[in-house]
Amino acid sequence: MKTVFISVSVIVAVVIGVGVPYIKSNTVPKVLYKTEPLTRGDIVVNVTTTGIVAPSQLVQIGSQVSGTVNEVLKTPNDIVHKGDVLARLDTQILLAEKRTTEVHFIQTKAALEALGAERKGLDLRRSRLNFDRKRKQLGCVRSETELVLARKNYDRYVDLVRADAQPKAELELRVLDRTNAETALELARVEQDSLDVEARQIEVDELQLRSREKQAEAEISQAEEAVKRADTNLNYATIASPIDGIVLERSIEPGQTITASFQTPILFKIASNLRKVRIDAYIDEADVSRIKSGQEVMFEASGYRDFKFKGLVEKVQLQSVTQNNLVTYPVLIAALNPMDDEHPFGKLMPGMTVTIKINVATRKDVLCLPVAATRFFPESFIPIEQKSDVDENSGVSGTVYTLDSSGSLRQHLVTTGESSPDRLELLAGDVKEGSAIVIGPTE
Repeated sequence: MKTVFISVSVIVAVVIGVGVPYIKSNTVPKVLYKTEPLTRGDIVVNVTTTGIVAPSQLVQIGSQVSGTVNEVLKTPNDIVHKGDVLARLDTQILLAEKRTTEVHFIQTKAALEALGAERKGLDLRRSRLNFDRKRKQLGCVRSETELVLARKNYDRYVDLVRADAQPKAELELRVLDRTNAETALELARVEQDSLDVEARQIEVDELQLRSREKQAEAEISQAEEAVKRADTNLNYATIASPIDGIVLERSIEPGQTITASFQTPILFKIASNLRKVRIDAYIDEADVSRIKSGQEVMFEASGYRDFKFKGLVEKVQLQSVTQNNLVTYPVLIAALNPMDDEHPFGKLMPGMTVTIKINVATRKDVLCLPVAATRFFPESFIPIEQKSDVDENSGVSGTVYTLDSSGSLRQHLVTTGESSPDRLELLAGDVKEGSAIVIGPTE
């Protein structure tokens, strides 16, 4: 009996020593999960990017004339008004050029006046021609009358000679008188024709004079424009501000020589009032279709991390920019620049880098899924086929999980729409408001 007891005891001990660890090693611990309730709320959809602060208006002021800088009156951060003198160039050469153009202008006017004297002479020739023409016409009439008289005398003397009433010598005199009258008439007609030649010569001289007058008038106009241009260049020697603003940059010093032959040198950069600034941002091609003029913008500057700046989308430019195979589109954002005693020109300074959020959509009072729920994929979970009313064409399909009454995972097919950094809009699915959505295992 003693031996049997010992054997049984040994067996029991072996079973306890070996079996209990075996049972513990094959027991699967129950996994606990973190959940969040499915609630209603607003989802604000933002497109994020970075941008550069720039003045709403930046004017680069150059010089259209060459010369030596005599004085510079403004420096960076100076406030200027339209018309304020920024710098002056030496004007000696410009003044000499102006005097030269004025002398040439006087010479061209004198040349035109000389042509005026020629015109008066031409008009005098024309008047004399008209007088000579009338005189010659009267001479022709007289010669014709004398010829008629000479012919009548000749005919009368022919009859008298035939009747022996006059000697034959008298008839010869009448023949001579008739011949002289014919010659005088022909000469008068020739002289009258010569006046026609003189008239044609006057017409030629008139055309030549008119051409010279037009040329002289053109030279006067050119000389006058040269004087105006010289005056303008002289005015360009005074560099003035075209707008009200603030000097951002000055790139000249007194004594410096400026050459404006091929390219206008930039002397100053002036920003308009910095109460309003422009943000130059670049939006990825995947998001640019959602950017519209008038959308609200929130942005932060690294120097003011606790301050939120506001702005509005002003324009989306059509021309893309490609860099490192990334296609982006320039977007201009208008914003007010807050000012205070410590920042009289505004907190935002040109060139600052800002982080931008553009509000492209807002979904109000919608069911909101935690983003973490769509990223949860339990290990060794066998999906259960379920019928669902999910429309995969209306959004993005996905899977979320809830816990049943026994604490086991239950799979749900859902469709999501707009998203924020931590929530998704639930468009369709068999989960209800208030359901506990699994977002991951407990640690």
